[in-house]
Amino acid sequence: MYYEDMELLHHLILPSNMSNAVFYLERLDGLVELHKIYQHFFPEDYALDNCQWMITDDSISSWELNLFRLIDENLFSLPESLVLGEESFTLIPAWPFYPDWWDTELESLPKSFQLVLCISSHVGMGFFGEIPNWISEAIPDLEAVQGCDFLKLEALCKQSQTPLIVLPKIMEILDHCTGNVWLDSTNEAYLEFDWTIDNVKMLRANWLDCQFIYSQVAELDDWLEDKKNIAAFCQILYECDDEPHDAPQPLMEVLADLL
Repeated sequence: MYYEDMELLHHLILPSNMSNAVFYLERLDGLVELHKIYQHFFPEDYALDNCQWMITDDSISSWELNLFRLIDENLFSLPESLVLGEESFTLIPAWPFYPDWWDTELESLPKSFQLVLCISSHVGMGFFGEIPNWISEAIPDLEAVQGCDFLKLEALCKQSQTPLIVLPKIMEILDHCTGNVWLDSTNEAYLEFDWTIDNVKMLRANWLDCQFIYSQVAELDDWLEDKKNIAAFCQILYECDDEPHDAPQPLMEVLADLL
């Protein structure tokens, strides 16, 4: 009993120097926000948890780990090292949902991403080496797209009433200009946010939007299993290109069976 009482009093010991005082206050400030987040989003778990205020060192307490696990399972993804208590983060890390296309194997990306990258003149068809077989077999003479009338692309994709509707968003994802935290973040410079209730709400909303886009991309990839759909995908980009292309048939004929 004496030992337990001493442990409870430990957090009342004043820091002995300036660096310890700064650490103590910063840690306490962070705990205040984590308590607020825990109580706001998971009130029942918070009531059952032993959420003490003791600050003995920089280790992560069990209740903090419970909170991180609940966030990871119910709100949005957190780094495994944080959830397991192997690494602490003073800010919320928003790691990219998709890998950076310039720093990964092309085949590890969704098919729709691969196709846009291979056809884009800004990337160059030789950036990843050879064009994947599934593309060259469907489009033996793949031409590069020099530019894109984005508003026209959005209108045509919407008109097609197919999974192509997500194509403009894919181009934004590859350019990291979607406005979505999880899609715009990169491994080289991932976004970080203070641990606050408002930021957790924002990250949750962005995560749900990201999940919806992910389902649309998956649907488009399934659609691209058909070679004639690969042709339609390329033709709709050619139609919006700044440079004219000699298409074997007009776009609306290509999309005729899809409308």
